[in-house]
Amino acid sequence: MQTLLLRVWALAFHLTISCVLVSSNIVVQTNYGKVEGFKTDKTILFYGIPYAAPPERWRLPVKPRSWEPYTIHADHLPPGCPQVCDQPPNGCPDTFSEDCLYLNIFTPVNANPTSGFPVMVFIHGGSFVDGGIGARIYDGRFISNMTETVVVTISYRLGALGFAVFGNGIDGNFGFMDQQFALQFIQENIGNFGGDPDKVTLFGQSAGAQSVSLHLVSNSSSHLFHRAIVQSNPFTLPFRKHTSALYLSDYLAAYLGCPLRDVACMRRCTADDIVQAQKKAALKILLDLSNPLQLFEAWGPTVGGDLIPKSPMDAVRLGIFQQKPLIVGSLTEEGRLFVYKAFTSRVSVLKSVEVFLALFRQDTYRVLLRYVPYPGADNRNLLARLLTDYAFTCSTRNITREMVKQSVPVLYSYIFDHAFSFKDAWGKFSFCRGHVCHSSDLPFVFHDATLAGYKYTNYELNLADDMVKYWANFAHSGDPNQQLSNKRDYLTKWLPYTSADKWAYMHFKTPWSKVETDFQESICDFWDQIGYEPIRLC
Repeated sequence: MQTLLLRVWALAFHLTISCVLVSSNIVVQTNYGKVEGFKTDKTILFYGIPYAAPPERWRLPVKPRSWEPYTIHADHLPPGCPQVCDQPPNGCPDTFSEDCLYLNIFTPVNANPTSGFPVMVFIHGGSFVDGGIGARIYDGRFISNMTETVVVTISYRLGALGFAVFGNGIDGNFGFMDQQFALQFIQENIGNFGGDPDKVTLFGQSAGAQSVSLHLVSNSSSHLFHRAIVQSNPFTLPFRKHTSALYLSDYLAAYLGCPLRDVACMRRCTADDIVQAQKKAALKILLDLSNPLQLFEAWGPTVGGDLIPKSPMDAVRLGIFQQKPLIVGSLTEEGRLFVYKAFTSRVSVLKSVEVFLALFRQDTYRVLLRYVPYPGADNRNLLARLLTDYAFTCSTRNITREMVKQSVPVLYSYIFDHAFSFKDAWGKFSFCRGHVCHSSDLPFVFHDATLAGYKYTNYELNLADDMVKYWANFAHSGDPNQQLSNKRDYLTKWLPYTSADKWAYMHFKTPWSKVETDFQESICDFWDQIGYEPIRLC
């Protein structure tokens, strides 16, 4: 109770010194007490609503205690979960704390308990180790204002604190269960904010897209949302099973100076110590298993139990995923960010062949014939193209076609293909300037680059307008083409992804987006023959 009171008092104190100018405040009743948001001329914002109690380390999330008679003043962004954040500018929270299970809500200015607006719930990315809803790139006010939609962004525990497995009932997936807890809070409370709990669209990018896909596999998530948007899911990256997750967590204990699986000892360590140890453990297990894909995502959900029985690719092939309307897509240069972060200097022919052998073993020769490394060249470009094709573009094509064969109600596919014009938006990741790197779509899906001081070109404004409308149309009706009002905005008709329409997809780009058919047909046919089965993390 003391922790709760301190949090409430801290929030109240912050309100007294806040410099945010608001026209008036809006108070909403939740199951746990009142929250006071702030109203701008076009949107109502509620920052940092606790959807669970401050989490106890490596224990299940629990409901927050009532904070009545106090009112939470939801006027500042919440802390991120403990991490070493390695994101472009505006991609990191300003502060960090283990008390991090919060959500932000953005509603239209006319929202009230009878509005019944559709709800869009966003899960952030960050390889399951960094990022958070305190980052300024996840601002839902523009979607909400433009489309009469309630937008919610949710946090969840990250890295070893969110996904470590120690056995004896501590089987990981705490971060995934946090997400479910947030979705349950939304089901129970979003009506008071003007949202319709029976019309929830779950959307996420990168690790958030992986999370959305896992919720489509988890039976215990099925009642919590009704449609889904999957943005840049690296479907080929392997999820760990119990044995591999135990192995990784054993290294965590070793680097913390604790006996193996001595959870009491690790609970006495600081969060910063755990974050540093998880990085060392990830590198160690990478060297032991010689699987380069682990370099991109060492910590994350574990599959194989009742909560998440299968990976999304396996589940779809077996027909054991939820049949819900979907939008699924990726970007044209997804792999560049990961490859250039992993390899900070030029990659030789020999190093390229080593990577190919580690990934593809008996198929290495066939892959080398398609992706030829050159002496004297910087073969990071080659590896980036391979990773884009293998982990994103073609695996996405493969799984979406299988979903269509499994009679998913409706599926819309897209490729995003625009390198944004914003100067210095990539910060230290200069290798992404002028390229359509992973996450390049976020300033257009959220239409919020102006909050960071960037200016869209006219063509970029059109692209952002269109993407927001397509996403919100889908949330409203399950059809991205169905207009939200009598005002008929021009939108290119987005055809569903079926063989009858020659596998049509939306090609998002400037100056104009358009519907095309069968992106990267030849190279994806090749990868379909090779298959998408990396070294299994058993």
